[in-house]
Amino acid sequence: MTWKECQYLAGTLTGGVARLALIDPEGRPALLPLNYAMVEGDLVVRTADEVVVEAAEARANVGVLIDAASPDGQRLAWRVLAQGPIRSAGEDDLVDWSGKSATAELPPVAGEHYLRINPEVLTGTRYLLPDASGMDTLRSPGETMAATITSI
Repeated sequence: MTWKECQYLAGTLTGGVARLALIDPEGRPALLPLNYAMVEGDLVVRTADEVVVEAAEARANVGVLIDAASPDGQRLAWRVLAQGPIRSAGEDDLVDWSGKSATAELPPVAGEHYLRINPEVLTGTRYLLPDASGMDTLRSPGETMAATITSI
């Protein structure tokens, strides 16, 4: 998918849940669920997790995976991966050009910190989900699932 398509799809789930991947201070990988909002192409998150706050203080590179399936039963799904540095967000970072605040769309978190991720890499994939029987009736016999994955 193009950069703009990835931004659009990620923005449609603003207030939704994403997964943040980072390396913790002990050098171990961590994968954490977070609520997020889009502000002018950046992801804004609210968290109380000290590992994430420490990563922001160090301006560490992180990965954020956002995915969803079509709610209308069409079996269409997509996945967007954003990669880039995370940093603390000030009040000016939480409001987009229209004056809309990202914080209104994020559920409250005790001990909250607002952080902003500026994607340097933004990639995505659209794909089909199997039907209720576990089969993808749109594929011919012997065709692999990889054949149903499309990049638009």
